[in-house]
Amino acid sequence: MAPSGSSSAPVESRWSKWSKSAFDTSIVVSDWAAGYANAASAKVGGERFWPKSNDMVEEIEKCARILRAFTVEGLETQQKEEEAEVIVDAKGNKVKKRRKVLKKIPPQAIKKAKGIVIYSAMRSGIAPFGGAGGTGLVLARLPDGSWSAPASVSPNNLSVGLLLGLDIFDVILLLNTEKAMESFYSHKVTLGAETAVAAGPVGSGASMESGWERAPVYSYVKSRGFYAGVEAIAQVFLSRFDENERFYYWPGIKGEDVLKGKVKSPPSVFPLHNALSDAESGRAQGGKLERTVYDIVKIPKSDLMAHMLQDGERLRLPPTPAELDALEAAGIPDEEDIRLAQKEREDVYKLPPPPMHSKVKTY
Repeated sequence: MAPSGSSSAPVESRWSKWSKSAFDTSIVVSDWAAGYANAASAKVGGERFWPKSNDMVEEIEKCARILRAFTVEGLETQQKEEEAEVIVDAKGNKVKKRRKVLKKIPPQAIKKAKGIVIYSAMRSGIAPFGGAGGTGLVLARLPDGSWSAPASVSPNNLSVGLLLGLDIFDVILLLNTEKAMESFYSHKVTLGAETAVAAGPVGSGASMESGWERAPVYSYVKSRGFYAGVEAIAQVFLSRFDENERFYYWPGIKGEDVLKGKVKSPPSVFPLHNALSDAESGRAQGGKLERTVYDIVKIPKSDLMAHMLQDGERLRLPPTPAELDALEAAGIPDEEDIRLAQKEREDVYKLPPPPMHSKVKTY
C-alpha cells in the first residue's frame, strides 16, 4: 500500500523530458526560420512555403490567391523556338517575337472534383539527392455540394533522381474520385504510390468527358524558380494536426473530422470558398479559357523622334514684338528681361570687394 501523501501519478522519465524540450525548441527555431524563408520567397514572386505556428489564416489567403492565379490569370505556355515569328525592328535587325498562351483550369474540372488540394512548396537539391517541403490546404466536397472547412497539410518528400537547382512552385490537385479524397483522411498519404496522378486538362481544348475517371488526381503546377531534373518518388502529405487543433479550438481533431464537415467554417475561410465558387461556376475564367499575349518588342527611338514632343509636353513659341511691347507697357517683365537681370546680379556678385581704407578695420 502506498504511503499517505504519496502521488500515484507516473513519474516522467528523463528521456521524455529531454524529447519534449527538444521538440519545443525545434518549433521555436522553425518559426524563426519561417520568417526569413517566406520573405525570400516573396522577393522572387513566390508564395509562402515554410510552415509556422498559427499560420492558418495566412494559408487560407495564400490558397485563395493561388486558385485565382490558375483560374483568372491562367498557366503560361510559350511557343517553341522554331515556331516564333521573325520580325524586323527599327534598326533593320531580325528578332523573334514569341506568342504566349495563358490557359486556365476549366470550371467543369473543379465542379466535378470530390476534393481539392492547394499548396506551395520549395524543391531543391544537388544530384543524386534532393527534397521538397511546403504548406497547403485540402478541402472536400460535402454531400450537399458545398465545400468543407480546410484542413492543413504539409507536402514533404526526399527524392532520388536527377536533381539540380532551386524551385518554388504552386500546385493545385483535383481529387476526382471518392477513394482519392478518402486517402487524405489519414495522417499520411503518398501520391503516385497510393493514388495515380496525371496532368490536368487546361484551356479551351480540354475534354471533361473522355477518360475522366481513369485519372483519380489531376495536377496543375506553376513554377517560379530554376529547376532541372526528374523526381523518382511522389509527393508525401502529412497532416498538420497541431495547426488544425489551434485553428478550430478542438484538441485531438483529425483531418477526417474537418473534411467530413464536422466543424463549421469560420469567416476567415470565406475568401477561399468564394474563390472556389467563382472557379467552378466560370465567373473566374470570364468565359474564356485561353488568352494570347505577345512579347513587347521595344523599338529604339530614331534621331527624328528624339526631337519630337513627348506625351504631355507643350510647344512654346517666343513672343511677338507686339506682345513684348504690350508686356513692357504693362510693366510685366518678359523672360528675357528676367534672365538679363539675373545675369547682371550674378556678375555684380562676382566683382571683387573694394579696397579697404587703412584706418578702417572692418566694414
